[in-house]
Amino acid sequence: MSSPAERMMSRMREYFKRKSPSTTSDPEKSNFVRKESGASSVSSSLLTRLSRKPSSLNGMNENGVVAAVGMTEDPNAQWRKHMEDGHVILTNFRGSRKEAFFGVYDGHGGRAAVESVQKSLHKFFADELSSQAESVIPEQAFAEAYRKTDLVLLENRCLYVGTTSVTCYVSLDENDVRHLHVANVGDARAVLCRDGKGLRLSYDHKASDDLEQKRVCDDGGQIVGRRVNGVLSVSRALGDHAMKKVVLGSPYTRHEVLTSEDPFLILACDGLWDVMSDDDACTVVLETAANSDGKELDVQLASRVLVQLALKRGSTDNVSVMVVLF
Repeated sequence: MSSPAERMMSRMREYFKRKSPSTTSDPEKSNFVRKESGASSVSSSLLTRLSRKPSSLNGMNENGVVAAVGMTEDPNAQWRKHMEDGHVILTNFRGSRKEAFFGVYDGHGGRAAVESVQKSLHKFFADELSSQAESVIPEQAFAEAYRKTDLVLLENRCLYVGTTSVTCYVSLDENDVRHLHVANVGDARAVLCRDGKGLRLSYDHKASDDLEQKRVCDDGGQIVGRRVNGVLSVSRALGDHAMKKVVLGSPYTRHEVLTSEDPFLILACDGLWDVMSDDDACTVVLETAANSDGKELDVQLASRVLVQLALKRGSTDNVSVMVVLF
């Protein structure tokens, strides 16, 4: 007789098979599992594979508020000399199994901003959550954490160095309901797979965006060649203090209540999203999971396949992809 965890894995694989297409006309998106070879650098220590009990669909599984995390990054040496991306994975955030924090950061002009943000943003966020006590509002905590992080970058003289950021906070309330809070600046993106389709939870702050163009111009800047002041392709970032009047560090935020129709979240920099749609990325993960022969859903493999497809499709940037299984 199979164990509860094994029965849970069987149910999850059936979900993925039901949601993923049975056939595809795109040769890139068939037989993903057989296309693992490549130059992607993968840190196995970043992967946590966890079996989930049946009760975990609407609450906390036996290992925490998320089931597994997969992370793959590739500098894309064909186009980039340096790796300027960064990330944070905290599955026991603030010492609680009921909380988790994740972040993907895409630097520009060097690594100074990314390295600072990796060290400080989640700490400021944790401090804000603690200071708000019973009246905690994660969106406000994110806004203040981003503000304080940007001040640190100013103190560090990050005038022409910056980073985009997409962060998420997962928590379990007193009713065992799972909440997902997302904050971002720039074009690093968070996409939730909901009922088999991609639901974007972040906002692409780009110089090509109509609303951001208007804001930049209203604030005294200009858009030249689809870049802010002819320099940056993103209109919001942490750092870049030489243009802080128009390149804001204030984040877009969003809150979603997670259900059994929300199996996973993808966090990635524009190295992925420049060559892949939200729905395509979710389909890749779904098909990779459906083809898995193991008893556990391999989100590490899914993140690796996404990176490899981005490189194959001609991405010209560093590529970082995180897949969080709920």
